[in-house]
Amino acid sequence: MKTLLVVCLLVASALAEESAKKHDKRGAHGLGYGFGEAAGIALGGIALPAPVATGPGIEFGATANVHTTLTRNVGVPVPAPFPVPVERQVHVPVPVHVNVPVDRPYPVHVPQPYAVPVDRPVPVPVDRPVPYAVPQAYPVAVPRPVGVPVPAPYAVPVPHPVPYVVHHHVPVAKSIIVTKHHHRSW
Repeated sequence: MKTLLVVCLLVASALAEESAKKHDKRGAHGLGYGFGEAAGIALGGIALPAPVATGPGIEFGATANVHTTLTRNVGVPVPAPFPVPVERQVHVPVPVHVNVPVDRPYPVHVPQPYAVPVDRPVPVPVDRPVPYAVPQAYPVAVPRPVGVPVPAPYAVPVPHPVPYVVHHHVPVAKSIIVTKHHHRSW
């Protein structure tokens, strides 16, 4: 009788294991990333006996760190260390060569030559200074010295200090009269 009961229990437990669903890869709760409960039940911690305790035991220490490496192919472009040719159509006008002879230079008929008056000198911009000295090949004669009137000595205005009021805090000794009353309790 006992043997039949043990065999029935083994068959029932084997069938119960096969029919149970597996939820192993349903999330990241058991991978050690902290997505689980804030407080859990520990089996090896400190607990009071059943008549006194009303809740589960609390674990102090004895933690198990689970390190799991996840390898995923992330679709992020990585810059290539070599040039990659990109073929694209660039519309650039191409000159068309026409095989027609053009006689150049050719004479242009001017009915009458005329003079063009220049009223003022034209300024020529110099984009950079000349890096070398230009020697003067001939002496330049100055007809007479140009005098520049400079009044010397001349007065230079000096600002004078303006008086202003400076407030200083000066402590004044004051006498305070203190009267002492002696009460005798006889």
